[in-house]
Amino acid sequence: MIPLNNSFTVNPFDPAVDNPAEIAQLHLEVRQGQITDDDNIFSDLLASQRDLNAIDVFYIEPGGNFFVARDSSSGMIAGFVGIRNEGNGIGQIKRLAVIKPFRHRGIGFALVDAAVSWASKHGYQRACQTNI
Repeated sequence: MIPLNNSFTVNPFDPAVDNPAEIAQLHLEVRQGQITDDDNIFSDLLASQRDLNAIDVFYIEPGGNFFVARDSSSGMIAGFVGIRNEGNGIGQIKRLAVIKPFRHRGIGFALVDAAVSWASKHGYQRACQTNI
């Protein structure tokens, strides 16, 4: 757990607490905001969310992880990021998103730090992030 300014925490995905459907919905809201701001490159947002509706299958089971930042007082999800095992000691940072009301507070940095730190401790030699 990484505390953020005493008001946020970042924890590994926990299926008992973190609802993949809620994460997918929040991701969709972020993407829709990008459409409004003319900053979206995806033509089919819903098709781009298969992994978020099955976090265990796409991230955890193949040897990666997924991290969720929550507001400590309300419990609301503030952001999330995944690290997917690409094999050969490489982890790919995926789905980094911070929900609009929580931006500019260091949450994105803390999420990436949690993912990269976890990867390093679990034998990954490199972590990368790509957008197509």
